[in-house]
Amino acid sequence: MVDIPINRYSTDTFELMSQAVTGWRAQLRHRPPTGSSVFAQDADIYFINVSLMELEDVEEHARLMNIPTNLSLTNEQLEHLLSAASKLLRDDKEFQRLLRDIEAEASTAPFPQQTPK
Repeated sequence: MVDIPINRYSTDTFELMSQAVTGWRAQLRHRPPTGSSVFAQDADIYFINVSLMELEDVEEHARLMNIPTNLSLTNEQLEHLLSAASKLLRDDKEFQRLLRDIEAEASTAPFPQQTPK
C-alpha cells in the first residue's frame, strides 16, 4: 500500500514535467529571432524518461522494483539496474530523436580545422 501514493506522485510529476516541456518548446519556437537568448536559434528540449515502471519484461520489473532501498547494492543488483537503464534509454523515443538530431547536425557540420602538431 505504501507504493500507491508514491506511484501516483511519480505519475503526476511525470505528467507535469511533460506539460512544462511542451510549454518550454512553444516558448523556444515563438521567441524573437534576434535578442539576448542564451539558446541557439534551433535549440530544442528533449524529455527523456528512464523509469523502471516502463520495463516490459515482467520478471525484470519485479526483480528491480523489489531491490531494497537501503543505499547498498550488490554487484548483481547493480548490473541488473544498469542493464535496464541502458535498455530504457535506448528505447526511449525522445532519446532516439535526440540521437537522430545529433547525427543530422554532425553530417552537415563542417569539420573543425586541424592544427598541426
